[in-house]
Amino acid sequence: MAVTSPKTMIMNLWITLSLQSIATTYAFSRGAAFYNRSSFAVRRQHVHQNMGASRGTPARTGKKNTNLCMSFQQEKATRPTVLVGVSGAGKELSRLANSVIEMTSGLTSAELSLLQTQPDGDNGVDIDCGVLEPVGKDEMGLWTYDTEIFDELLEEGKIGENDVILLDFGNDYFDMEEGKFSESFEEKYLDLLEHLYNINCPVVFVNVHPEASFMSPRSAATAKRIEEDLIEFSHYEIAIYDEGLSSPTILARDALNSGIDNIKSGESGSNKKTLPINRNVDSFDDITNALELNPEDSPEHAAKINQQIKNWNDIEWDLKRLLKLVRKPARAVGDAMNKLDFGVDAFFLSLTFSDVRLSKEYLPNFTPDNDAMEFRADLINIVEVINREKVSAEGVIDVNSAECSESEKRFHMLRQVGLIRRMCRPYATRAPALETILDAIPLVYTVRTAHQAGTWPDDKEGIGKMFELLMLGLRSGVEVLDVESAWDKDLTKDLLDEAEEIYGSTMILGSHHVVTDEVEDQEAIQLFKNCALDGRAHGLKVVLSTSNPENASQAERCRKIAIAQLKEEYGARKGDIPAIGLVLGETGQESRILNRHYTPVTHESLPFVAAPGQLSSNEIMKRRVVEGITPKKEYTILGHNIAYSVSPEMHNSAFATCGLPHEYGRSDHENVDEFVATGILRRPSFGGASVTIPHKQNIMSHLQKITESAKEIGAVNTILVDDSGDERILTGDNTDWIGIYEPVKRCLRSDEGGVALILGAGGTARAAAYAAKKLNLIPIYYNRTPAKAQELADLFGGKVLSEISEETLESVVQEHGEIRAVISTLPAAAEFEFDEWFFTKTLKECSSKPVVLDVNYKPYNTPLLIQCQAKGCRIVRGSEMLWEQGVQQFERWFERRAPYKVMKDVVLKNCFPKIEEEDDDESSESDNDVVSVLKQDKVVGEAANATQTA
Repeated sequence: MAVTSPKTMIMNLWITLSLQSIATTYAFSRGAAFYNRSSFAVRRQHVHQNMGASRGTPARTGKKNTNLCMSFQQEKATRPTVLVGVSGAGKELSRLANSVIEMTSGLTSAELSLLQTQPDGDNGVDIDCGVLEPVGKDEMGLWTYDTEIFDELLEEGKIGENDVILLDFGNDYFDMEEGKFSESFEEKYLDLLEHLYNINCPVVFVNVHPEASFMSPRSAATAKRIEEDLIEFSHYEIAIYDEGLSSPTILARDALNSGIDNIKSGESGSNKKTLPINRNVDSFDDITNALELNPEDSPEHAAKINQQIKNWNDIEWDLKRLLKLVRKPARAVGDAMNKLDFGVDAFFLSLTFSDVRLSKEYLPNFTPDNDAMEFRADLINIVEVINREKVSAEGVIDVNSAECSESEKRFHMLRQVGLIRRMCRPYATRAPALETILDAIPLVYTVRTAHQAGTWPDDKEGIGKMFELLMLGLRSGVEVLDVESAWDKDLTKDLLDEAEEIYGSTMILGSHHVVTDEVEDQEAIQLFKNCALDGRAHGLKVVLSTSNPENASQAERCRKIAIAQLKEEYGARKGDIPAIGLVLGETGQESRILNRHYTPVTHESLPFVAAPGQLSSNEIMKRRVVEGITPKKEYTILGHNIAYSVSPEMHNSAFATCGLPHEYGRSDHENVDEFVATGILRRPSFGGASVTIPHKQNIMSHLQKITESAKEIGAVNTILVDDSGDERILTGDNTDWIGIYEPVKRCLRSDEGGVALILGAGGTARAAAYAAKKLNLIPIYYNRTPAKAQELADLFGGKVLSEISEETLESVVQEHGEIRAVISTLPAAAEFEFDEWFFTKTLKECSSKPVVLDVNYKPYNTPLLIQCQAKGCRIVRGSEMLWEQGVQQFERWFERRAPYKVMKDVVLKNCFPKIEEEDDDESSESDNDVVSVLKQDKVVGEAANATQTA
């Protein structure tokens, strides 16, 4: 049964090697529109091999090239992603490859489909990514590539980080040959996999469950036979159970499992239809027809169909999240970002369920109140999980009869990790941004041993299996891996070596729990230092025990001493790492109030706690406010005529989401002296401020410190307060440039340099020039008053244009490279647009069209953005700059991650055009203007950019 989701039907961008084609080509679009993509032949005569002949390549070594793996963190950024596995009936791997292309192209499925259906049209959209499945068949038989061809493609820059190499051992080609031909073909594919792994392509093993996905018998046997190879020569892994099956298949399967015998037939009931006995996917069309499973007739069937669509969307989302994580730079110990992730007044909830699916009813309550989830692998009853799965999917009645192989246990543990993350998605309001993924709540992956307040066996065999489970956590792409410091040093070293070489985006949390005995301060201090794991841990966690409530502060006291000693031993940066210090039990509850970083918690809605004495995040925050640990502060925006400002609603929403007691208001003053005279800067309750025009320069003289970025830009938009010393220190910072930098960076196809054309020369243009330099772009300025633009060139470098013309821009491109970005800081009233020649001539020879940002957030769509989006450029609206700089302010004030999506949604709600629901004859002129804007949005493809949501 062919399985094609509606999404896949819309976007069939799987660029593969045609079965009928003899002159097979591998086609991507590099610097050309999709319809005119440049093609090149990659299968030459000496590469083509009939699978019955000698393979012509060295035998597979079966070993990892560890020397090459040492450079994985550097080379992964430029290598194509490899998806490997064995697809079931749902063709899971090819559909996931489609999904990756949608993500990397930055286009919607509808727009990608449009590029295919109108190949001769002037769509002007750039595509620089594609999927290569290196397999085919012609008159000489089955063939695939030699390993050398991939090296050539990489060296010539014809494949790169935006591309996907697909190695699907469930491909139909494998069913076309039998015996030695098929075996040789399989070995050839494994050779390719090993080579791609060893040249540092990020490899993701898509682990599809053979039975649940209705694999063909040949594919299921292959999956079992090569599983160890696929694990060894891959870096990351996701588990797919039955999520890839089509909705009709799910309906038919469930109908069989429910034992339905009332099959619809003639009125007399004598003409009942016979159901196929074998449960394979090819029979399900007949079953669906026989049972007349029409979703329109049954809300239950409709619900199942909707759920199956959601299940697959979640799988696609999980892979996208994983790939975003894979591409992130390695996180160094002592990095400032670590403190944000292990944030002040941040919490992770300890899940104690034997099966994460049992937490479903509680998720809407506890997920919004926490910043991360702790996945306790030691508490998962994997046999119970497997049997429950069989009951739901296969209709097994005697759950105790189910056999559980080690492979099966491993698969379902991996799936449990994916399930809890996907289940939390709708409620992950505090989730930080992972580029365009805004609803992925971080996971703390823990295998807690029996003598450290857990259940995992801590004998020699148990510890060995514990490290295998920890490795599985790394492969699943968790954000934090809890590593107990007490166990085998060699196994710990091997795990940390692997984490540093391959999994640099995962932070290591060194931990130790003293469950029953009390320890002296000196021993407690040493435990903290041991958890540093010889300077390799990104964070520490020590849990002590006491029977004396007065000693609840021991953990906090020893934590401070230990961090001071670690700074002396490893240096101020590497030794100053976030540390969690707690005391178990009711007597130690005060320690949970005193601990500021990443406190483990329970929740009011849960029936039980993970550890004695645990409190909820709400309980802890209330007590911190009362005890003055997190006192209520006042924040404000300083400016003039700022009644329109979105900042108060944006920040107040963020405060409420994170359980912070603060308030954010407006300070509208004609001049800075009026603001200073109010005394707000000296009040103990003052926590910080945003600064907008016209005060960004004049406020600087009233501050004690100015950050380097604010000095260079010459403007302050953020005031930070430091009360840690004897006297208050006010620091001026600038986050405007980051509001430009981050969204433009997400849209850029590479960091190879080029030009940023900056329109205007006011205060925001200074931030734009600073951001351009950080993006490795040469700023080129245009302003009606060239003298003001020259001031920017003198400060930030670059060149001033006397006019925007074909001649001046041609000269710029020839001298400095392609125009990669256009940043307009002109007033919205200017209604600036480019002449047509800019698109038809200046950009014609460019490899890709520029990213275009307009700093104005009202109107939501400026004429420039409408024009450039219609021409195929990726655009960034001023509203995106607004929430990006606000997120940066929040994180500087509170030393924790901001609730990105909440802040974004507030800005969009205020900036996005609204349509009043009125009768046509009563609608106002302004309403009609808004309707016009929205219609125009629809014409140019409102959702063309993955980096923006409207």
